Amino acid sequence: MISEPEMTGGSGEDPAGQHSRDTPGAATPDVLDGTGALTPGVLGGDVLSGGTEPLRPPRRTPRAPRPPGTWPLARAPWAWALAGALVASAGWAAGGTLAERAHHHGPDLHGYRIVGSPCIGSALEPLFDATPADGFSPWPANESTGPALDRVDCTAVSTTDPEAKHAQFEYLATVSVELHKKTDPGPEFHDERALDWQTVQRADTVTTVPGLGDQAYLLTVIPSQIQLKVLQGGAVIVVGLTIQRTEPDDGDPTVTYDTTPYSQPDIDRYRPALISTVRSVMTKLKMPEL
Repeated sequence: MISEPEMTGGSGEDPAGQHSRDTPGAATPDVLDGTGALTPGVLGGDVLSGGTEPLRPPRRTPRAPRPPGTWPLARAPWAWALAGALVASAGWAAGGTLAERAHHHGPDLHGYRIVGSPCIGSALEPLFDATPADGFSPWPANESTGPALDRVDCTAVSTTDPEAKHAQFEYLATVSVELHKKTDPGPEFHDERALDWQTVQRADTVTTVPGLGDQAYLLTVIPSQIQLKVLQGGAVIVVGLTIQRTEPDDGDPTVTYDTTPYSQPDIDRYRPALISTVRSVMTKLKMPEL
């Protein structure tokens, strides 16, 4: 009679003294970590009954393949640097183009041009007619032209009686025109708005004149001078009136001269005439010929 072999290790145990991982309901073994401590086994792990194979990391879901020639942004920091450089370069190019255009075209001259002396003709008649002088004689104008600036300045002086035996008042009308073709004269005009354009003397009063050019200032230097300064685009136009006393020639000892005290004429009375004269000059500067 053949007998069944006896099972070692007690009933219900496998020969190695461990449960098989393939047995339903079998316990998952504990695993030693690197410090020698027991780590509870992971359900469904790949540790064999002998404990000879380490735990495998969890499997990752495979990613979809990238198109050829592409790189993830996280792995290509140079892409961000290149994009920033391109944006900055485009900004500089746009700014440079605008600056180049502004420099090339220059300020708007509003059709003003210099052809001859503005003191010749009818441009100053509103001012001439407001004075008691019999007439005015223009002096030769100073005129210059260039790539960046065209300018002219002139003076017209009232006629006096050379045979007079008493003091007389002389009226001088002055005109200055500057056409800036490259740079904006606005900041400089604003800084010097209160200064006499000839003597750089500070005016006693400065009044804004609305509705004339971009900016307009009326200056009074007490007691004998008044000026109106106008800025429009690249054009700077100044018209002034000065009153001065002239004494007769006292070289003849036989002549008795009038020594009666005199009063200086009121310079402020010529403000309306000066404003009208500036408008007339601005109109003349837009005509083909003065």
